[in-house]
Amino acid sequence: AAGRRRKKVQEDNDEGAEQPSGQAEVSKEPAKGEEDCNARPEGEEIDGASSQEDDEEDCRFPPGPLLEGDYVWKPATPIKIFTTKFGMVEGEGDPAELFQEVPELKITHFLGSGAEGTVYKASYTDSGGEVRVCAAKFAGALPDHNPNTHAAVDLLAQRKDRSLHNIYEREKRAFELLRPKNQAQHETLVGGPLRLVQMLGFHEGGLVVFSEFCEGRPPYEDVALLDSVKAFLSQVEAETGVEVGDIKYDNLLRDEQGVTRVIDFGCCQYIGKATCTICKTEVDRIDEHAQEHVMEYFQSKRKPG
Repeated sequence: AAGRRRKKVQEDNDEGAEQPSGQAEVSKEPAKGEEDCNARPEGEEIDGASSQEDDEEDCRFPPGPLLEGDYVWKPATPIKIFTTKFGMVEGEGDPAELFQEVPELKITHFLGSGAEGTVYKASYTDSGGEVRVCAAKFAGALPDHNPNTHAAVDLLAQRKDRSLHNIYEREKRAFELLRPKNQAQHETLVGGPLRLVQMLGFHEGGLVVFSEFCEGRPPYEDVALLDSVKAFLSQVEAETGVEVGDIKYDNLLRDEQGVTRVIDFGCCQYIGKATCTICKTEVDRIDEHAQEHVMEYFQSKRKPG
């Protein structure tokens, strides 16, 4: 009898035991008005563990309007927005002709984040009084904060970490190199069914790059599409000298008209020609040539003997 009582107590304890952290029982159905982030079209295959991890990360902070409403950002120095769709970039002409200065930005929606950037939907009023919508990408991310809040935007706009500045400069420079220099390049890079999303401007103090806001979603797996994108980027490389890397579906956006845009340039490499400022020679492989000068410098610092 005592044995039966002990067994009964153990069963009751097991039923009332608290679930381990991260294993709490939850409803299988999303609450009314909430979107099931893990829902996929019927028949679509997924890639096991890696897909599950991606879904969990996406669901943690899903895209949507900022929780406290619109955030108006008024930086100490104005935002620089290009005045034309193609042409020169910073340092190549008169800033008064290249840029219009925008004193404030209205941030309305969180769009997504990754290791090197947090993206919001925003709008500004241009010099002609027209309201323009854009995507604002802040360098870096805040893994311990909800990016859908005003406090997160405050933190992103105020950080001065040197490593974040390097991330910002790398992406900004890639956008500048991929900006069409003339009408013909504009048609090639931005005028067809496959396109590069274009930079609209930037803000040095906030480490923000502004680009076109594009409606759409990442395409489903389509080998033919991915091959077409790679062929297109080979053409881009021939036109600009920039090799665009990290080509995957998450870095593409397809709209209702079937236009597919490459939206991420965090992994790019310039492989075109340049003139060395040290020896004044024109070189093809910039990184290799730079290393030659680094070795020369260290050789010059070696003590004789």
